[in-house]
Amino acid sequence: MKQKILLRGVFITFVLFLVTGFAQFVSASSNVIENYLPQLKGVWYDLSGNPGLSFSTDSLNGYKIIDINRGDGHGEHISVRLIVNGEYKDYNLKLINFSSKQGNYHQYIAANNKIFRRTKMPQFNESVGGLGIGMSQKDVLQRYGRPEKEFEGSDTAAPYWWYQKLAMYLYWYRGMVYKIAIYRWGDRHFDKTGLNCLNSPADFANAYRMDTVPQGGNGNGPYAIGNNEYLEFNEYPFGIFLTMSF
Repeated sequence: MKQKILLRGVFITFVLFLVTGFAQFVSASSNVIENYLPQLKGVWYDLSGNPGLSFSTDSLNGYKIIDINRGDGHGEHISVRLIVNGEYKDYNLKLINFSSKQGNYHQYIAANNKIFRRTKMPQFNESVGGLGIGMSQKDVLQRYGRPEKEFEGSDTAAPYWWYQKLAMYLYWYRGMVYKIAIYRWGDRHFDKTGLNCLNSPADFANAYRMDTVPQGGNGNGPYAIGNNEYLEFNEYPFGIFLTMSF
């Protein structure tokens, strides 16, 4: 009972763009609901590891689900219609790497300025100096402290932190690390393989069992390394990016 009250409180706090009434909602077929709910089922956690969203077979945070609409036509964005205090409310969600397999890495739900993940703690395949995709700003600060430069982001560029002495950039999506860049004049490397910008593309292909040898420059890649993670060589041999699929 205590957890249910907590979940409802979190839910109400996060829902900033709820729409009352039927006018703007295009009803989905029962097939859409049947396809989505089993895959969404379970507890999704915020970046602090607290329960934030809880889907059952017919409810979200204890509120009855009436319908689900695919906002963009292919399922990345959905709108969930609920009954809240006797009224219809629409809750808009962005699904990232959506899958029914809870063991798959980097499954997230974005809602307004918040992001929720399948697991309490971040799961990642590769890392740089102990930092992996899915970590929060608090996680990073505990390990590295504040960077030399912080960029808040713009309409065309993601927020990032620049650790100049380490030659490492961290890029943020709603308070979560989604991309890590290392450059050849720093001492950072990828933890699993020990590789960095001084290694050849063939070294990366062998270490990560890639189908092809990476090519530098724009328009090539990204190159999959498993568990919804990728390496980008757009700035190679000066820099290499570790990122995830969206």
